[in-house]
Amino acid sequence: MVVALFIIITFSFVPSVYADVSLQALMDESETGEILRLPAGKYSGNVTITKPISIIGEDGVEITSTDHSPVLTIEADNVTIENVSIVDNHKDGDSATIMVNGDNNDFQQISIETTGIGMKLLEAHENRLSEIRITGNGSASLGERGHGIDVWGSHHNTIQFSTFDSVKDGIYVESSVGNQIIENKSNNSRYGFHLMFTEKTMVKGNHASNNTSGIMVMGTEGTEITENRLTHNRKSIQSQGLLLFDVKDAIVTKNELLDNRIGIYAEIAQDSELTNNKMQQNYIGMEFKDSESSRFKQNILRENVIQGQAEASSDNDTNGNYWGDFTGLDTDGDGLSNLSYTVDPFFLTLTSEYPLFQLYFQAPGIEFLKQFMHTPTENCFIDEEPLIAYPLEEDTIEHQGSIKTLLLSIVFVLTSTSMIYIGRKAK
Repeated sequence: MVVALFIIITFSFVPSVYADVSLQALMDESETGEILRLPAGKYSGNVTITKPISIIGEDGVEITSTDHSPVLTIEADNVTIENVSIVDNHKDGDSATIMVNGDNNDFQQISIETTGIGMKLLEAHENRLSEIRITGNGSASLGERGHGIDVWGSHHNTIQFSTFDSVKDGIYVESSVGNQIIENKSNNSRYGFHLMFTEKTMVKGNHASNNTSGIMVMGTEGTEITENRLTHNRKSIQSQGLLLFDVKDAIVTKNELLDNRIGIYAEIAQDSELTNNKMQQNYIGMEFKDSESSRFKQNILRENVIQGQAEASSDNDTNGNYWGDFTGLDTDGDGLSNLSYTVDPFFLTLTSEYPLFQLYFQAPGIEFLKQFMHTPTENCFIDEEPLIAYPLEEDTIEHQGSIKTLLLSIVFVLTSTSMIYIGRKAK
């Protein structure tokens, strides 16, 4: 009886034992290269890791903060943290829940609730972050929140398959080289993804929705932005799906920009390529300002209130795009219109000065007034050879055509066989 009671009491309080044990003590007792497996339960944090070990939690492991310092500080290389949840209750928006100062570390399947910065990489290189979920304080103002992941002076890191909600910026990268941001989601924040003074950053396959702006890129060189989906970013009158400011040698391709205030805004963009992007159902499809020596080709702009405008941006290759409100004339069958398409910013200029005129969009009087106003060529966006057909529809039509041809062939063969069979039977 006494033995049974002892066993019941002992095993009933296993989680409490781990909650009372210092996680720092467990770290200190671990050998270099050891795998420390944490049973389900609550652990007190504010731990510093100074040697290469692996910490792998069972489902139900929760680490909580005890003071204003980071819950986990990684000062070693070759550390692995996997399958843990962290609840950081401190109120300082500038402090990090996880601080990473080491290189070549792996972080996987980590859930963080914080009012500050979720993870900060400070001069930390070649780290891999995957399946990180960071939730900020949605009731706090943007200025009071911290970034989901803050990368500063850190090179060649990979952040992928992660989710950010109600933070300042989902992923913020500054003064860093060669980082990859792949297939992440950022919602209800200021900028979904924010690059400042970076080089050779890849932003691929991400989704940013319901933010002030989807992706903000400033002072960068060699940025690649491809296959991202930027939707419903319109919390401000200046909200953009993609904002490019003072960028050089950027490649922006195969992105979808849907239902934003402005689809793509490019200012002081030089030697960059914007190709095969789809801008649809935005208030303004695209806007160029003080940008030169760039290519804007094979893009799709349709169902935008205003397709676009340009200011002091005449020295660009802007031919070969599809405009949903344009009916061209193709006399030589090359798929390009022999009539040019001009995006005149008259209405946008008028409403910027007199906002009430937005009520008269496409009114006959506005169109009549437009005929008497001259817009300088450098403020017009001119496509000398617009695409005649909607590119995606061409693929669909070709596919549908192949199916129809196959079905007709089958029907023809069956009909012919039936007629031959009936004829022979009649004899």
